[in-house]
Amino acid sequence: MNDEDITALIERSQTIITDRKGVIAKSTNGGKDILPMKSKKQKDGYYFLIDFAGDGAIVTEIERNYKIDDRILKFITVKKRERPPAKALSKNCRSRGKRTQARVEGDTATEGRLSIR
Repeated sequence: MNDEDITALIERSQTIITDRKGVIAKSTNGGKDILPMKSKKQKDGYYFLIDFAGDGAIVTEIERNYKIDDRILKFITVKKRERPPAKALSKNCRSRGKRTQARVEGDTATEGRLSIR
């Protein structure tokens, strides 16, 4: 994959989160690196991390998209126990020009995603 394809994949994932009223706390572009083990005869892959707050429907939709896409070798979803700091989430919303309020209620926890390409 070239850089444009990878950027489009990351943006598509972020769009899924924001369209379903999730809030992105942090998005990290890990870049290209050697895979710890060969997967589908690939030696290297592209890593990125999206840390977000939202419900299970967001995770289900992202995982469905990743399973369909043949370019994605592996991915992992991690549910965090602690809540994200409200200041960090609301600051991130303001910096993106969105008027969404970051709110985490009850048992709704932050969902994190690390995708390996």
